[in-house]
Amino acid sequence: MLKLDGDCNTQSTSLPSQAEGRRFIRLPEVRRLTGVGSSFIYEKMADGEFPRSIKISPKLTVWRLDEILGWMETRARSQSSALS
Repeated sequence: MLKLDGDCNTQSTSLPSQAEGRRFIRLPEVRRLTGVGSSFIYEKMADGEFPRSIKISPKLTVWRLDEILGWMETRARSQSSALS
């Protein structure tokens, strides 16, 4: 069973459990989590620098939450090491 989260008003401050991290999220949630806009997301996907979306149906595109969180962690680590 797929779990989709289209509600970008949902706010959670705790890290997701392993099962929670495997869920699918939609674009508004990707934007909310990353703090970047749609143009940036699609440009970086085209360059291979952002997790690829998954086309579930002709009108439904999702991302894996664990991949988005991993991308964010990698960005934070690379920024921290650049500042050191």
